[in-house]
Amino acid sequence: MKSIVARRCPHCRKGPVFNTLFKMHSKCPECNFLFDREAGYYTGAMFINWFLAIGFIGPIWVGMILVGYSFWTIFASTVIPLLLLTPWLFQYSRIIWLYLDYQISGPGNSSAGS
Repeated sequence: MKSIVARRCPHCRKGPVFNTLFKMHSKCPECNFLFDREAGYYTGAMFINWFLAIGFIGPIWVGMILVGYSFWTIFASTVIPLLLLTPWLFQYSRIIWLYLDYQISGPGNSSAGS
């Protein structure tokens, strides 16, 4: 869990996955584990992104509906934080996707050690 929070490689748990806010390394700088997979590999991360966003915004949204806030107040109170959280959601959805794939498929999908 610490490696996911720190956004580290699922193979060695040392190398950073991202080198800028929205750009991933193609390989782990420490162990050469391949992050840059085939086209469409990170499509599943979109679902993780959606669940993370709903998990964060959902309770706020439901609470504001129950209290009786207007549509526009609820809209502004949820959309603005989501826009601010976009880089965080993007990175963690991809990191979680990498870790899930690594746990299911194992290290055989990489060029680690090459």
